[in-house]
Amino acid sequence: KGCVMMKSRGRLYKFSSVRPFQHVLPLAICMCACCHFRSLTFLVPCARNAWRSAGNSRVQLQAGTAEKFSVLQQWLQSSGGKCRVEVGELEGFGLSLVAGPDGIKASESLLSVPHKMHISPVGVRASPVGKATAGFLDDDDSALIALGLLAETAKGDASPFKQYIEILPAVNDLHLPLVWSDEERLILRGSHLYDATEQTIEMRKEQWQAFAHIREGSPELFPPTVFNEANWLWAHGIVLTRALPFGNELSLIPGIDFSNHVEGANNTCSIGIESADGGFVPLNEQHEMQGQPLWAVLTAGRDHAPGEQVFIDYDGGIGFRLAWEMVYTYGFLPGENYNEWLLHAGRPVYLEGVSPQDPLKPQKQALLQALGSDEDAWKSLWHDVRPSSGACRSMAPLLRLAHIRKEDADSLTMAEDIAAWRADPQDTWAKLHRPLSPDVEARVAHQVVSACEEALAQLPSAEELRDKAASNAQIRPCLAARVMLGERVALEACL
Repeated sequence: KGCVMMKSRGRLYKFSSVRPFQHVLPLAICMCACCHFRSLTFLVPCARNAWRSAGNSRVQLQAGTAEKFSVLQQWLQSSGGKCRVEVGELEGFGLSLVAGPDGIKASESLLSVPHKMHISPVGVRASPVGKATAGFLDDDDSALIALGLLAETAKGDASPFKQYIEILPAVNDLHLPLVWSDEERLILRGSHLYDATEQTIEMRKEQWQAFAHIREGSPELFPPTVFNEANWLWAHGIVLTRALPFGNELSLIPGIDFSNHVEGANNTCSIGIESADGGFVPLNEQHEMQGQPLWAVLTAGRDHAPGEQVFIDYDGGIGFRLAWEMVYTYGFLPGENYNEWLLHAGRPVYLEGVSPQDPLKPQKQALLQALGSDEDAWKSLWHDVRPSSGACRSMAPLLRLAHIRKEDADSLTMAEDIAAWRADPQDTWAKLHRPLSPDVEARVAHQVVSACEEALAQLPSAEELRDKAASNAQIRPCLAARVMLGERVALEACL
């Protein structure tokens, strides 16, 4: 599902991953601690000037924008890209991809962008700014791309990415909280989104200061009019909302990142090589990428009528992301009404695991590792609470394991087996999915209820949130209210 775990002030905070993408083949790596290798097929999270997702997909370009965005299309094609779609600014959506006057047939390649047109970590590392900052950002793809974006911005007319950079959204057109003002972010207090955003900003600012001496010593390479803290956060906002996996790293891929989101869209992106007839052959194995000129290719999953918008599904078919994840990563939340917002309702709840003082800690830790968990899984968990009983109950097995005691008469056999190191991991885990004893269930219930009540106490009332969520007057307060309303509904359902 894609998340990053970051530790701050003694607690791990759960963050949305930079990119979601489809799981088919083990080649592209998600930038997160808990995801595995993924496929060459990827999905593109797009930064949008608008703040809502798809309604009617057939739309008209706003007057006066055709000439402006034809420059981008000309640049894509003159730089080697192949474009069978149009880029336009659509009312309610911002920059978007739409089918041309001849429409689109299923399986057609809509947009193909060669690797040389990507802003990628490998390219930035080899550039002057990458070499100057070597050792500071090497393991952070997002930071390298942000650095490269600022470097290209500083070049002005000399940058080969000039036409692309000129139409990227400005800070006021991005609505992810990373670029909100300090005052605006205060309206998120009490939500998980607030904690995640504050820790991300703190981390990025510390990272920025870590190589301040390099920037100050080379103002010609790092002009302060471009290389400043505000622009650093803006660049990370662009990366967070637009970057996607390409091979084993993230990249900004101009053109493809204008695709907007709708649930269930089957247009796909893949890595391919150009064929003799001018088409593209998708790559299925990592060794096929070696020594080949690679392309990012957007392919139609169905026919599109002339003028119809070309959507992709940011979720990749894995289900509804939580509202805080959508706003944290993209700065929008799908849905036009209360019931649609609540499809994304939920929030992570932090729960302590096995106590370090538990006399059965070594055995419980070993049991979890035998089931495939990492060595610290016994300590705690973040559980996504959603407004469904099944989502709430799925946290129970680990908590039951944490609360088993040797003195519990009703679960004595299991406790004795664990203590004697003879508990079968699979069998024990299956039994932990069912109630063990009144005492264990009471302790688990107390822990969950306490965590949910603590989280609820920090949120505004449902009445206050409903009014703000229904108002479209101000985008950011409205987004904040919809996220927190979803958190409250999920926490109350869990209780």
